[in-house]
Amino acid sequence: MKPKLLLTLAAIYLLHFSVCAQFTEYFNDIDLTANPPWTSTANSWIVNNNLQLQSNNTIANSSFYISTPSSLATSAQWELSVTLNFNTSSANYVDIYLTASDSILISNKTTGYFVRIGNTDDEICLYRKDSLGTIKKIIDGVNGITNTTSSKLKIKVIRNARNEFELYREDANSAGYTNEGKVADSTYSTSKYFGILVRQSTSSFFQKHFFDDIIVQAYAPDVTPPELKSVTVASVNSLDILFSEALDTNSARSAANYEVTDIGKPASIEVDNTNPALVHLVFNKDFSNALMHTLNVSNIKDVAGNAMDKATATFSYDQPSNFSVIIDEIMSDPSPTVALPNAEYIELKNSSGHDIDLKGWKLTTTSSASGLFPAYILPADSFVIITSNTNALAMATYGNVLGVGSFPALSNEGTTLSLLSNEGTTIHAVSYLPGWYGNEIKSNGGWSLEMIDTHYPCSGQNNWKASTHLSGGTPGRKNAVDAVNKDDVAPSVLNAFLKDSVTIVLRFDEPVDSSGATALSHYSLTPAVTIEDVSITSPDRTQVQLQLLAPLVTKTVYALSVSGITDCAGNEINKQTKLSIGRPETPATQDLVINEILFNPRPGEYDYVEFYNCSNKVIDASGLYIANRKDTGAVNSLKKLSDLPHYIFPGDYIVITEDALSLQKGYLVKNAEAVLVLSTLPSFPDDKGNVVLLNGEGDVIDEVAYSKDWHFGLIVNDDGIALERIDPLAESQNKDNWHSAASTAGYGTPTYKNSQYKLADQIDAAIEVLPKVFSPDNDGYEDMATISYQLSGTGYVANILIFDASGRLVRSLVKNGLLGLKGSWKWDGLDEKKQRLPIGPYIIYTELFNLQGRKQQYKNVVVLARKLK
Repeated sequence: MKPKLLLTLAAIYLLHFSVCAQFTEYFNDIDLTANPPWTSTANSWIVNNNLQLQSNNTIANSSFYISTPSSLATSAQWELSVTLNFNTSSANYVDIYLTASDSILISNKTTGYFVRIGNTDDEICLYRKDSLGTIKKIIDGVNGITNTTSSKLKIKVIRNARNEFELYREDANSAGYTNEGKVADSTYSTSKYFGILVRQSTSSFFQKHFFDDIIVQAYAPDVTPPELKSVTVASVNSLDILFSEALDTNSARSAANYEVTDIGKPASIEVDNTNPALVHLVFNKDFSNALMHTLNVSNIKDVAGNAMDKATATFSYDQPSNFSVIIDEIMSDPSPTVALPNAEYIELKNSSGHDIDLKGWKLTTTSSASGLFPAYILPADSFVIITSNTNALAMATYGNVLGVGSFPALSNEGTTLSLLSNEGTTIHAVSYLPGWYGNEIKSNGGWSLEMIDTHYPCSGQNNWKASTHLSGGTPGRKNAVDAVNKDDVAPSVLNAFLKDSVTIVLRFDEPVDSSGATALSHYSLTPAVTIEDVSITSPDRTQVQLQLLAPLVTKTVYALSVSGITDCAGNEINKQTKLSIGRPETPATQDLVINEILFNPRPGEYDYVEFYNCSNKVIDASGLYIANRKDTGAVNSLKKLSDLPHYIFPGDYIVITEDALSLQKGYLVKNAEAVLVLSTLPSFPDDKGNVVLLNGEGDVIDEVAYSKDWHFGLIVNDDGIALERIDPLAESQNKDNWHSAASTAGYGTPTYKNSQYKLADQIDAAIEVLPKVFSPDNDGYEDMATISYQLSGTGYVANILIFDASGRLVRSLVKNGLLGLKGSWKWDGLDEKKQRLPIGPYIIYTELFNLQGRKQQYKNVVVLARKLK
C-alpha cells in the first residue's frame, strides 16, 4: 500500500504545479485560499469591495508579502495592474516577484527576479535577487514615474526562450505600453512562487496598495509585423500615422520608409513620447485643400524586428473653415440643477461632412481662453461635450467628453464664445445673451441654450432657445429643440459709431458674409469722404470697421449708405439702408434736455425718461449719466445711459427705461431703436423728485425737480400719465413749461414729439370734420366722420356733443377729454345707445376750455348719407 500512496501523492504534487505553471487572478471570488491559494503575512491583505487585492497591514516600518505557487520561469509573460495612492520613496515601494524560490518573499534565502515600483528615484526597474539577500538592478527604468500622489500602472514583463527580459509599463501619461529596457540573464531558470512584497514606513502609507488582473502565462513570440491602422491629417503639412503595435524606433524614424504622392518624403519624423505606435510626420510642402493624397509606407518594424510589407492609405486635407464645427449648445448657468451635473459645458457638432481632429483648438470668451484641446477626432455629424477637466468625469455619462484645462467661465449675463482652430482661425462664434432663452424661469439656471436648426449656425437669437428636455439639456446628442428654422431674414445695422475720427464701426444684428461685408463698393458717405479699407473686427462677424482717408468734422451729420451685405444664409440687406453718423462732442448745459418723465407708472409697468437733443452737436449716450438727488442735495444713484456708443443726433429723442417691451405695450413707441434699457433706474418717487442729467466730466447738463402737482388739475388718477415738456428751449424748472400728456396720445409720447409740444410763436387753432358727407355702411369708403383739432396752447379740455337737425342731443362723443396740441376723434354714425341714426344733417358741437377760464365753442355740420345696413 505504501508505494501506491507515495505514487498518488507524487501525481497530485505534479498536477498542482502543472496547474500553477500559469494562472490568472482577478479576485472575483473574494477568496485568497483557493483558485489559486495565497500565502501571506498574517492580517496584511484583503479583497476589497472593488474586487481588488488591497494591503491591510497597519504596522509602521514593516515589510509584508503575499505569494502563490507559480513554476513558469522561462518563455514566460507576467502582467498585472497596480495602483499606489502615495508618492513612493526609499522606504515606501513594492516588489513584484515574477519568480521566487520560496513563498516567504522577505527571507534572505529566497532568490529570483522581481520588479520594484518606487524607491529613491521613483522608477520601475527589474532586479535579480541572489542568496543572502543580495539584489542587482538589471533593467534601469525611467526616473520620476511614481513621483506623484497616485500612480495607476500596468506592468508587463516578457522573458523569451533566449532568457532575454523586456520590461514594459503603462501609466496615466501613456497610451499603450512603454518599453523600460531589455536585458539577457539566465541565472535562474526555475520558479516555485509568484508574489508581492510591500515595504512601508508611516501610517500615511497604510492600506494604499491595490493590485488586480494578474496574468502569468507562457510567452508566444511576436512574429506578426505591424499594420498601418490610420492616417490623420494634423495640419496643412503634417500627418499622424498610427500602427497596430509599438515600433522599432530606427525604422520608424527613417524618411525612406514614407512617401506622399505629389508631396514627397517627410522633412521630420517623431515617434510619439507616450504612444510608441504613433508616428508624427511633417512635410516641407503643404497638402492641397480637398485633394485626395496617397501615403506609401514600407519596411517599418516592430520591437520584435518583424518588418511590414508596403502599405498605402489615402487622405485629404480639408482646411477647417467657418461652421465646419459649430457650437450648438451652451450651459452657462447650471445652478440650480434640474437633472444634469452642476457643470458648465458647451457642445460641439461636426457639420463638415468629414472627420476633424480638434488637437490644438481652443475656446475663448471676451475675457479668457481655454487650454489647447488634446488630440481628438470628431467624426462627421457627431457631437462632443467640452467642459473642464474637473467636470469631465461627471459629464461622461451623457456622451463623448473632452476635458480641457482652464475652461473659461461662461457668464450668465452673456458673452462672445469663439471656437478657434489650431491655426487661430475662428470656426464659429456665438454672442449669447440671457434674452435668448425666451423663458424667464429657465434663464435663472439649470437649463441650457440650444440651437434650433444647425443648418443656419449664424442666425443669432432667432435660432436659439432654452432646452425643452426634462433634464435641462441634451449634452452629447441631438438638441431637444431641433427643428427646421430657415433663415430668410436679411441682416440689419444695429448702430454705427466712431472708434476715432477716421474709423467708423458698424454693428449688425447677425453675422455677415465676409466677402460682401469687406467690399469697399458697398459703403458710401454723404458729404463724401473716401473709405480706404473695410475689415471685420469681431469673432462673431457682427462688427465691420471702415477706415477713412480724412477725419469727420464736428457738427456735421453724415449719411452712410450700406448695400450688398448678406448673412451666411445669403439674405441681402435692404438696398435703401442709410444711417446717420457723426463726430460726437461733449454736451454743454441745455444741449440735451429732459423732455418727458413718467414717474408714476401703471401697476406692472416702469418709469421712463425721455431726452431731446436741441443742439447742433452729435452726442454719445455712452458718455452720459442719469441720477437723482438726496435730501441733502447731493447727486445720487448715477446710472450710465449706455455701455456701448449710441449717438443722439440734433433733433433726436432718446428714452431710458427698465423694460422696453413693457414700454411698447403701454405706449406708442415710434422708434424702438431710440429706447435704451438699464437694469435699474434711479428712484423717481410718485409725489416729487429730481431727474439729473450729467456728462462724463460730472457737469450737470439738465435737471428737473418735478412734482405731481404739475399734472393737469382735472386729472384724478395720474398713474401712467407722463409729464411732457412744452417748449424744449424754455426753462427746465418752470412748471408752466410742463403739462400732462394728452389722452389722445395715449398719455405719453416716448421717442417722438410731445403731444403738448409748443414753441412760443405757435398760436393757430382749428377744428375740422371730414368728410362732410359720410355713409357708415361698412363698404370701406368714408364709413366714419373724423373730427380733427389743432390748438395754439396746452391745458385744454374738450366736450363734444352731436345734435340732429331738430336740435335733439343724440350722442355725447367726448367728455372732459384732455387735449394735446393736435389730435382727432371718430364718429361712427350711431347714437348714445349704439343704435342706427336716420340719414340727414347733424351738428357736431365742440366746447374747449382750460382752468384759466378760457372757453371756446365750435359747430361743424356733417351729413349722414344713408342708414347702416
